[in-house]
Amino acid sequence: MKPDLIDAKEKAKCANIAKTEFLAMESHELQTPLTSLDGALGLLAGTFSDTLTTEGSVLLDIALRNS
Repeated sequence: MKPDLIDAKEKAKCANIAKTEFLAMESHELQTPLTSLDGALGLLAGTFSDTLTTEGSVLLDIALRNS
C-alpha cells in the first residue's frame, strides 16, 4: 500500500475507536437521568392520570410509550 493510504487507514481506525469509546461513555452517562425520568412519568401517570386534561393524557401516553 502507498504510505498515504496506510496513514489514512490508521487514522480512520483510531477515529472509530474514539467514537466507540465516546458513545459507550455517553450511553452510561445518559442512563441514570433517563431512568429517573421514566420513573417520574410512571408516578405522574399513577397519581394524576384522572385529573389531566385530554391533551395532557395524550402527551403523557406518548412520553410513557417512548420511554
